[in-house]
Amino acid sequence: MRIWDISGLRLCDNISLTPEPYYPARLDGQVWFEDDSGDGVLSSGERGRFRLTVSNSGMEAAFNIVTLAIPDTLPDGLEIVTPGLVPMLLPGKSVKKSVAVHNKGSEIVQDVIFTFRILESNGFHVNPPLKSAIVRTRPE
Repeated sequence: MRIWDISGLRLCDNISLTPEPYYPARLDGQVWFEDDSGDGVLSSGERGRFRLTVSNSGMEAAFNIVTLAIPDTLPDGLEIVTPGLVPMLLPGKSVKKSVAVHNKGSEIVQDVIFTFRILESNGFHVNPPLKSAIVRTRPE
């Protein structure tokens, strides 16, 4: 066992002397929604999916990439199945994932906006959120 006397330590006043963190992976993504009927509307009983393309435009590999799909509201009967973990994504490579949705309830009465977060599970890389929506009415 070692006991350390830290009473003489103080916080660093000059942040510029503190080294910058180095996270060489850079994750980017694109997302879009498609449903079985192809009309962009998730009707009662219909299945759909958010298609995601995750890319690493950094200089090093990204590890244990998770995708979070967070709806602004969750209508009754709407089920979400998020994709599994991507164990590794090499620089300059992309991977396609999908978030499955199934409307087991009645017609969706409002647009459902989803926020997607793509990040390394170690928390080193956080990208800006991606947004996509399930619409309730047919596009004009």
